[in-house]
Amino acid sequence: VIHSRYMDSSQSIIVPENETLTIAKFPPNRFSEKIGTHPDFIDESLLPKTQYICSIFLDIKGSTRLALKYDLETVQKIKNAVLSTGIEIIRYFGGHIHRLQGDAIFAFTGHSKLLKSDAIIQAINAASVIQYMNQNILKKYFENVLGVSSLKIRIGFGDDDEVLWSKYGIDNINEVTVTSLHADLSSKLQNKASENSIMVGENVFSYLQLPDDLLSDIYIKGSSEEKDYYIMKHNSFNYKMKNFDWSKYLERIAHFESYEGDFQIKCYYLSENERRIPYYSEKALEKDTDIVYQIEASQSLLHKINSVEWTVSNSGIEASKEEELDYVVPKEAFTDEDNAVFRCKRHTAFNGLHYMICKIKAEGNITKNKYFSLYVNDNDLSKSYLKKAELE
Repeated sequence: VIHSRYMDSSQSIIVPENETLTIAKFPPNRFSEKIGTHPDFIDESLLPKTQYICSIFLDIKGSTRLALKYDLETVQKIKNAVLSTGIEIIRYFGGHIHRLQGDAIFAFTGHSKLLKSDAIIQAINAASVIQYMNQNILKKYFENVLGVSSLKIRIGFGDDDEVLWSKYGIDNINEVTVTSLHADLSSKLQNKASENSIMVGENVFSYLQLPDDLLSDIYIKGSSEEKDYYIMKHNSFNYKMKNFDWSKYLERIAHFESYEGDFQIKCYYLSENERRIPYYSEKALEKDTDIVYQIEASQSLLHKINSVEWTVSNSGIEASKEEELDYVVPKEAFTDEDNAVFRCKRHTAFNGLHYMICKIKAEGNITKNKYFSLYVNDNDLSKSYLKKAELE
């Protein structure tokens, strides 16, 4: 498993539990076990067919120069460490590995039974964890085991409704793959990405209504002032790109790098039979879903709490129109029981990636701000946010 390949398991976010791989406490969501044809299109009689997909392109920066610096065995170890990590993490989050291209991975998230919003979330989570691994774990592997300087990974992904699945090639030399502007753009986004970063296309951040503080413009290479807003400009089709702050994103995933002996913020949503189901920022919830946030810790730690303040931080067009972007949950929203067990009941209302910020004041002059990230998506509404190219 990955953790034993790269570093001491006590330091890794990837740990085996009863021989089952777990990554940063995200629930596993494996969909595909083989490289090549996407599972939805094994039956070639279905082709050609249009069906959405989210594309991920990952490559190793500067790998072409490795053979000039290191022997071939070292080069192979470096490349395989990065690619193996990418493969394992993408598959864990529900992705499909379409192709290995030298020092690169071309992968997809999404399938016929998965909502588009959830496919994009899978790609974001996988890409963010890969970059975390590269920065915090693979770097140590490179330096301590291989004795070489660490490498960087660049990842780009885009999403589009208009994707044609078909067969390319002849006879027994062929593959089932996609024809799509946005699949092509995923590799172009990768070329725009700086070291250890993630670039996202306009359809990705618009569809999910990602918060502005996770997105930033990039600058034209060689310039510290001139911004490069678009990955493509053609007539009326001006397609934007943004740098995605994966580090800040993971800091706001409540269960990422959480540890025993600290306050934990958990979130549960209610099923139709009122059963509480834990939520791990791994998918989008529907609007009008009842949710419960709760502080969990040992009884001795909970007894030290003096006060709790819950603040909602919404994102997106809908919340902005309703002027409900940021507000403190009023005291009258809580029952005595809610206050006694440190619980906050809410319901989902707007498209976007939203935060619940829990400010805990405890004995010893301790103040902690705990984030919980929650996706809400109305897929029918989000379709109106997509940027589509029109034929000339």
